[in-house]
Amino acid sequence: MPITCSCSRCGASLQVKHEFAGRQIKCRECGAGIRVPSRKKRRKKSSGGSNTALIVGGIIGAVLLVCGGGVAVVAMMVMRAGGDAVAEADFAPGGQPVDPSPRPNAAPGEPAAPSRFDAPAVDSSGATTPGSQTSGPVNPSAGTGLGATICVADYWSGQSQFGQEDEVEVLNQEPDVLPPDDWNVRVDPPGAPLEFSPGASTRRVKVPTGSQRATAEDIVFSAVPSGIAALGQNATENDRREVWDLTRMEKIGTITGLGVETTMNAVGPDGRYFAGVTGRIDQVIGVWDVEEKKVAVDIPVSEDAKRIEFLGIPSPERLVGRGWWNSTYYVWSLPEGSVRQEIKVDWPSTNLKAPAFTPGGRYMAVVVRDRGDEKIKLYDLDSGREAGALSLPDYGVHFRLSVHGIAFSPDGTLLGAIVNGWSASKLLVWDVESGEIVDHMTFEKTLKELAFGDSHFGKEATPLVWFPGNELLLAFEMLVLDRRVDAAIWKLSGGELRDSFPGNRRPVGDHQLTTLSTAGRDGFIEIQTLEEDDLQEARDKVQADDSRAPKVPSLLVDFGRAAAVDLSSVRRPEAGDIAWSAGPDPAPSNAGAARTTELAIPKGTIRQVGLSRTGAARAVVLRGTSHVPWSRIPDGNTPPSELETSRWHAGAGGNEQRASAGSTQGRAWIDVYELSTGERMRELRLPQDADLLAVSPDGGHCLAMTYESGSNRLLVLSTEDGECLANWIPYNVGGDDARLLVSAEFAGAEHVVTLSGTGVLMIWRIPDVKAIFEVGNASQPASSAGGRFVSYSDGSQCHFVEVASGSVVGRIPDVGDLQATAYHPDGSRAALLSRHKAGYYLFTVDLASGEVSPPFPVPITSGFLRWFGDRYLLVDNQKLVDVEQKTVAWSYQLDGGDHVPHAPDERHWFVADSDGKAILAAASLPDSTAERQLAGASLQPEFLVQPGDAVSLSVQLNHPAFTASVQSDIEGRLQSQLESNRISIASGQPVTLHVTAAEQTGETVTRQYSPFGVGDMQEVTFTIRNMHCRAYFMASGEAAWAWENWVSNDSWFVSYEEGESIANVLEESYRDSLPGAFDGVVLPPYVFTPTAANGLGSTKLSP
Repeated sequence: MPITCSCSRCGASLQVKHEFAGRQIKCRECGAGIRVPSRKKRRKKSSGGSNTALIVGGIIGAVLLVCGGGVAVVAMMVMRAGGDAVAEADFAPGGQPVDPSPRPNAAPGEPAAPSRFDAPAVDSSGATTPGSQTSGPVNPSAGTGLGATICVADYWSGQSQFGQEDEVEVLNQEPDVLPPDDWNVRVDPPGAPLEFSPGASTRRVKVPTGSQRATAEDIVFSAVPSGIAALGQNATENDRREVWDLTRMEKIGTITGLGVETTMNAVGPDGRYFAGVTGRIDQVIGVWDVEEKKVAVDIPVSEDAKRIEFLGIPSPERLVGRGWWNSTYYVWSLPEGSVRQEIKVDWPSTNLKAPAFTPGGRYMAVVVRDRGDEKIKLYDLDSGREAGALSLPDYGVHFRLSVHGIAFSPDGTLLGAIVNGWSASKLLVWDVESGEIVDHMTFEKTLKELAFGDSHFGKEATPLVWFPGNELLLAFEMLVLDRRVDAAIWKLSGGELRDSFPGNRRPVGDHQLTTLSTAGRDGFIEIQTLEEDDLQEARDKVQADDSRAPKVPSLLVDFGRAAAVDLSSVRRPEAGDIAWSAGPDPAPSNAGAARTTELAIPKGTIRQVGLSRTGAARAVVLRGTSHVPWSRIPDGNTPPSELETSRWHAGAGGNEQRASAGSTQGRAWIDVYELSTGERMRELRLPQDADLLAVSPDGGHCLAMTYESGSNRLLVLSTEDGECLANWIPYNVGGDDARLLVSAEFAGAEHVVTLSGTGVLMIWRIPDVKAIFEVGNASQPASSAGGRFVSYSDGSQCHFVEVASGSVVGRIPDVGDLQATAYHPDGSRAALLSRHKAGYYLFTVDLASGEVSPPFPVPITSGFLRWFGDRYLLVDNQKLVDVEQKTVAWSYQLDGGDHVPHAPDERHWFVADSDGKAILAAASLPDSTAERQLAGASLQPEFLVQPGDAVSLSVQLNHPAFTASVQSDIEGRLQSQLESNRISIASGQPVTLHVTAAEQTGETVTRQYSPFGVGDMQEVTFTIRNMHCRAYFMASGEAAWAWENWVSNDSWFVSYEEGESIANVLEESYRDSLPGAFDGVVLPPYVFTPTAANGLGSTKLSP
């Protein structure tokens, strides 16, 4: 049965597992320590002299404990009516033991000394006595803070706008420099270079025709660039097939009298052998010796292969064929026909009908799928082993890239590939010696669509072939691609011949290529020459088209290796009194002019936005592709436990995600905008998933965090060129919380402040990653306006540290549970927002003297805080607080968007949704409407209840469990709290504190309880009852403040003795929980009216 308890600091209601009874836990909402009430154990003797306790819960598992003859059995299975399993309820929010030692200024059982936040006591003379200073060893908010250094774009995390134009822009970027896998490939040149040098003036060869009309199927080119082609037919004995060297326009030989119809025909690079597959069921590969004019060998097709779906002769001494059934490439020797190698290729791509061979015939390139991503794998045909693999660059688009054509250059030094996205194509060129990408070009449509138009479906053509010289390529036998201008510069005619049969166009010289023409039943291979003057004119036109240039430079960031940190001279705070030696620290002049800017989303979603504060006005935006169910960096005062959970989903538990072939794994990009022009100046492509933590004051650098195995890595990146200036793991020892990097911020230009999940704050000097200062139990670190000081809270005091030296230069005691700090831009003071009891308070610290202004209560519950002028503080990004009149003056709303904490000027910046577009905009606060209405207005805090007032008390607890003594105890505790807040109780007051308990009857359910791995299921039917416990102030029929708690008999855990009725135990446990249901009530000294947080008016923020 869970134990219900409440936090005395924030009022949160908690349900805790029974095994936490008597222990102290940490509140998940505010971090305060909570003592879980002990529960009396009911035990019943058994005849055997031992006791058996069965604990029933809501998860499945098995534990068996044997203790001195007694057996404790844990049952962990609860079924809802209808048979659905019920998940275990949240228990012990925070779930972490805290230091149970009392505060040093209060002995156990004695009341704590007053705080600066308590209402001042009045002595007999009417004078007030200030609250004394307190301190304590436990920081309830340790590990939280730095949450307002960057815009966490929760709204935009689900907004992705990606279209065809975006795809072209994305693919037009420089590809990632991905190293090849185990690269053992060497350049394999041809036996002779491909040169067009005809011995005769003829440029036309008649294709021998037999019983059929000449078609493109009658032309068979060599599998490697050689100019060798077999022309004609051999289905009947009267048919003939001629083998030609088209680079010299010379016939090598003629094959006659075969009388066999063949498919998958192949001819060798020297024209010596011709091969074809005969038969449809029991297939045989016939190899003819053209020179000897006879059959060289017949090779039966393996039963494992079933049939051959590709055949090629890449070199004079070997024949290669692919089996259809087993995806195996067979390498046979010629002319013997014996099998040399069998190369099994798993998951081959279905987009390509044929592999590619190096000109010398040693290596074969095929396309395979590797965990969904395509790769180009090269195999050594001599050994049959894989010689290397090439990954496709990852552009972070919402689909996987696929290869639709591969070819080696005629000299063997380059490998080209046509890669398709969703609707566009890209040509990639690798250097064969190194395996690195050396060239690329992008096309607005797929190359096949550009070649054949809208009717490209169903048409066939050889996807890619190189011209000699390595500058021109032929795509789909129609488009001439020129590497000098990175474009298709020429389109050949004759696309109507592509309906059924590919294979009539091949380059045979620098500007010469073959083409098939027909006249009636006759066909002719002709040599077509591309005139250099025409090509140059086409190049000039392409170069004149500025729209082809990449819109935004894209730079790939190299993180490198994490550096070793220097902890040799780190300083830690000294105990004892510290003389105040801090001082004013003004911010440098604001950044230049900044304008409203549309943020591009070419891929991924906007995740974080940061702005510079000095120098040129600059925005730094991180986009990512991985799905992030929760924010992975602080959004306000996010508890470290929530960050740890979200980062586990991101791969922080060891699943490091790096770029791979066109993958949809997590990727990230950083966009840099110049706000003076509104232009996106550059994109930094990160090699793995990351988040943006901070932007340096001048916008020249940013802090990015990646997710390593068990730790978080921090990187300082230049926003100019992507250079990684520093790379380290700030926290690399201890448990998960200790290794968790909560957040980080720049302190000036040369230092970075970091905070761990356990509250370890460190100041680092960069780029040498030298630790300057370290302290534990810290929360809410903040950097002063000029970056000279860093302040933090230890849960009781606020410490000020000089960044450069690591010296503590001042302490402010009794700051309560600090929630946020904001330094005024002029460097003269800092504003602090703290929580005390159930209220929030604002006060300021004079940095020259260390003097603290009296705190005043505010109807605010958030940690966002920023100065606007000398008079106003924006709290929670919504409430503009007048620090002179000590109240909320105006309210602001942003529907659909996110706020940006820092700013390049004195305005408030935000990212708004304007018709689906992300617009970075700013507004002056107060705005003109607010200024007019606030001018001369006298504002007062709107209190419903405050110290010195009287309220009525109404307690209505209509349940037998709330006996007269229980109600008296509850009334006494509430009365004591009111008195400590200097609020009296009297009848007939306009404000009443109501304390109620209303039982609600739910559905009747059946639960099936199973002992934990032992015994039979026990079925229990009961009616759910929920007790709604409330404490609230009410005036004029409207509640102004409320606390509530729920107690239910629908329990996840039940402890009972053997032989007892589970239904009775559930009911008894429910009744036993009710008397303590109000233990967690904490009454605030100040209760605001329902409209107090609105101010005099409101403004809706919009671009």
